[in-house]
Order: sequence, then structure tokens, then C-alpha cells
Amino acid sequence: MKGVVLIALALLAACVSAYKVDGRLITKNDFNLVGRFCFSTISNETEAQGLIEINYTTAKYNKGFAFWALYYDVPSQWDANYNNKSRSCMDKRIDRQSFSVRDSNTINIKPRDYVRPHIWYVVVLNCPSSNSTVSDEIDITYSIHFVDQDGDEVGFDEQGLLGLNITYFVFFLLVGAAHGAAVFFLFQKGVAHPIVLILAGVIVLIVLSLLFVIIHWGVYSSNGIGANGCRVFGQLLMGLANIIFALLLIAIASGWAITYHDLPRKLVLAIIGGVYLVVYLILFIVMTASGQTAASTQFVYAQGAMLGVVIIYILLCWVGIWGYFAYSLYMTWREEAQFDKRLFYLIFGIGATAWFILPALFNFISMAIAEWYRPRVVDAFQLTATFIGVVALVILLWPSRVEKYFRISSNNDFSGNTPETPGSTPESA
Repeated sequence: MKGVVLIALALLAACVSAYKVDGRLITKNDFNLVGRFCFSTISNETEAQGLIEINYTTAKYNKGFAFWALYYDVPSQWDANYNNKSRSCMDKRIDRQSFSVRDSNTINIKPRDYVRPHIWYVVVLNCPSSNSTVSDEIDITYSIHFVDQDGDEVGFDEQGLLGLNITYFVFFLLVGAAHGAAVFFLFQKGVAHPIVLILAGVIVLIVLSLLFVIIHWGVYSSNGIGANGCRVFGQLLMGLANIIFALLLIAIASGWAITYHDLPRKLVLAIIGGVYLVVYLILFIVMTASGQTAASTQFVYAQGAMLGVVIIYILLCWVGIWGYFAYSLYMTWREEAQFDKRLFYLIFGIGATAWFILPALFNFISMAIAEWYRPRVVDAFQLTATFIGVVALVILLWPSRVEKYFRISSNNDFSGNTPETPGSTPESA
């Protein structure tokens, strides 16, 4: 027990970010987003505690042409100024929401949101001089503190994410314990097939992923920043778990340990897995580098170029993986002669197709959901879909049921004998 506590403390110490949203901006860009926060609604102004506090010092700037600018999410403010090349830098200032940069200063803004939640953006405008088209370099060190209307440092869009991840951590931990017992039982019989072990590895990755994400949200709930290293590592583990699980579904659809003793088309599956992994890692690196801000871990859910990249990834990669899954399932179903196994492939194909398609489809639907609800809804749906998929496979591979369809419950499975039906393993494509 002491070892577990020490490991948890070591992880926390290694991942925790600073207590405040600190940063240093050295750039010649004219529009620089440095913070974002979603404030909840209020009904009584006297009870509101919402606050944006900016403390900064400046080492280099063009006096009279550098500003702190604040926008909230209405078309006339954020949408009208973000990535808008038709407006000049100086025109992007808004009265009472823009403040000239000085050598050092403290700025306090108290947002008021009576109708609906609003997202506030903090920007540094580094405008060119009146006789120039290129901005001078600015060097500014800042600390930004966001407090929601109830005094909490967690944005309205991120409230509930800690509880969501804790809930599914417990669920996956229980499922992992059950599957661990099944693996132990099969080991005792000496017939633990790679399919069973791969599924165990997927569950371990998911549990570790949720643990790291919980550490992030736990710290975030106290300081508004969180443990960003833990969050990123947790997201990476969840992505790897989904990739491995998708490849496992394809392997089962190909008839591995059901219709054939050996895995058909190993080379094709390895190539698909490799390409999928590379594309995912590239997207993950891009999202990690440009999809976050100093004030939020959920900026990737906002509309913009990053959301477009995610959509392309879903269409070309995730749906493409499902296409090969459907092809493999059809080829195996066509070769299988036993009625009960053909029925199994049909039911398995419908369930796995839902696992592949619904999360991808929901990413498109999520664009119609208000941005301050979107992170919670999308995360909840994706975790639920993953949980249902994993539980279904755990039940399917339970020792008392696995013998009905899978050839993994007797030592003859590893003898290399020719399967009874349909005959032989197909050649690799």
C-alpha cells in the first residue's frame, strides 16, 4: 500500500503544473491567444464571484500599439476578430475590454453572464506601428487567474469531467478484475489464447489512461491548471488502447481462433495497424501542440481548423479501418459453413460496427452542441461506447462461454491441425 501511495505522489510531483496560469510570450505575431475560460450564468450580481485577473511585466513592446484584449463568444467579438485578416490589428480592440500594455500592471475584469454560459478569451494584440505593416517583437511575462461565478477555478465546460472519469475508472477496474480472473482460469488450464491476453492489455491501458486523466482533473479542480503532463499521457494511452482494440476486432472478424487456427492476412493487418498508429500519433502531436491554451484543456472542441483536422482523421482513418473490418467479416462469413458461427459473425459485426461508427458519427453531431456542453457530452459518449465494447468482448471470452465459438479452450487449439471447417487458413493478401 505504501508503495502505491509513493508511486502516486511521484507521478503527481512529475506532472503537476504551476499553481497559476503562467506564461511568457515572445513573438512578432499581432494576434496571440493566451487564455480561455467558460463562465457559468448568474442570477444575482451581488453573489457573483467571476474574475479574470491578469498580472504581467513587459521586457519589450511597441508603446501605444500593444494591448491586452478580452472577447467573449458572440459573433461581434470573438468570431469577428479571431483569424480575421480583413480587420486591422488596431480595429480588433473593443472599448472597455482592451487595455494598453505597460511595463507592468494588474488588470481585473468581472464577467457577467445572465442569459447563458459565455467563453471569454484573453488575447495579446501586438499591432504594427502606423507607418509599418510588420509588428515589432513583444516580450511579456504574465500570470492569469480565472475564477468562475461560484468561486470555483474549474470552467463551466469542464465541470463534471473529474466525476465522469472517476466513475469509468471504477467501472473499468471492475471489468479488468473480472477479465483478470478469466485469464487466470485459462492460464490454469494452459490455454490462454493471445486474444484473451490482448484484451487484458487493452483494459490495462484504459485503466492507466483514466488514472492519469483523474490526476489531471483532480489537480485542476484546485488550481485551474491541472497536471497537463498526466492529461496528455492519459489521452495517448486511451488512443493506443482504441487502436489495439480496433485491430483485435478485425482479427476476430477475420476468423482468428474461430474459423481458422492462425490469423489470416497478418501482413495486411500489420500494415493497417502501422499506418493507423502513425496517423494517430501525428494528429496527437499536432493537437497537443496547438489544440490547447493556457486556460483550458478543451480548446480542441472549439470550431476551427483543428476540428477540421479531426474530421478528416475520422473520415479517412477511423471509417477506413471499419471498412477493412467489414471486408474481413464478409470474407470470413462467406467461408464459414457452420450456422451458429455464421450467426455469431452477423451479431458480432453489427455490434462492432456500432462501436466503430457511432463515436465517429457523434463527433459530427457534437458540432451542433453548445461549446460549453460539448466536452462533457463527447467524452461521456466515447467512454460509454468504449466501455460497452470492452464489456461485450469480456463476456464473449468468459471461460464458461468461450468454448461455444472460439477454439481457445483446449490444448488442441495449438496443435496446428487443419481446422474442421472450412478447411484451411487463407493466404495473406
